[in-house]
Amino acid sequence: MSNQYLGQWGEDLAARHLCTCGYTVVARNYRHQHAEIDLIVRGYGCLVFVEVRTRKGRILIDPLSSVTKVKQRHLIRAANFYACLHQIDEALRFDIVGISLSGTSVVIDHVQDAFLFF
Repeated sequence: MSNQYLGQWGEDLAARHLCTCGYTVVARNYRHQHAEIDLIVRGYGCLVFVEVRTRKGRILIDPLSSVTKVKQRHLIRAANFYACLHQIDEALRFDIVGISLSGTSVVIDHVQDAFLFF
């Protein structure tokens, strides 16, 4: 499985998971400058910008801790642009969905409020 295919597969799985948890997908792969927001979903009174991290096999760094401060700044900038462009008037949040694939085992880890706007 190529990295591109793995990433797309993970985003599809994350979107389905979030929908079953009561969220509605608003946008996928939103791009602004040097950032791409994997999923933008709405639910429970807020708009959520979701970074999806998919890992296969034995990786030393887990999917959640792989979102660096630099990546966070890029995501925040893109999210702020999206919110201004679409005149969003609701609470905003950043979540990370980590997907770990090992053999036939799949683990989905959804972290709400993974980092804050700054």
